[in-house]
Amino acid sequence: MKRFVGLNVKVGRLLTKMQDDAIDYPCAIAQLLSNDPPLAAELRRCWTQLWSINARHIWRMPQIMQLPGYSGPKSPGTRVGLVDVDREDGDGDDTELGQQLEDVQAYIEGLDHHRVDLELAE
Repeated sequence: MKRFVGLNVKVGRLLTKMQDDAIDYPCAIAQLLSNDPPLAAELRRCWTQLWSINARHIWRMPQIMQLPGYSGPKSPGTRVGLVDVDREDGDGDDTELGQQLEDVQAYIEGLDHHRVDLELAE
């Protein structure tokens, strides 16, 4: 259906942005903690607010995806211009990267918990 074309694009972009946020914000906060703690605290405050908003969006996604005629993506894509985290020179800290990926996974699992909380609140 023609009316879902814009929705299909916007849902894909939103899913990708939420995924990127879940990676980028914690990484930026961790980097700022040692160099600029006040800025890290402010970024953490912004991230907490955005995380709450993203949780609400995630709660609505299954409802949008079940609309008759919806044919958009059901999972995040990759942002254009995103730098690949794989390092070719081999001097990257795989342990740190592994921890960051675990942190992102824990964040995503936490969103499912918030989805349940939001359902109970309605």
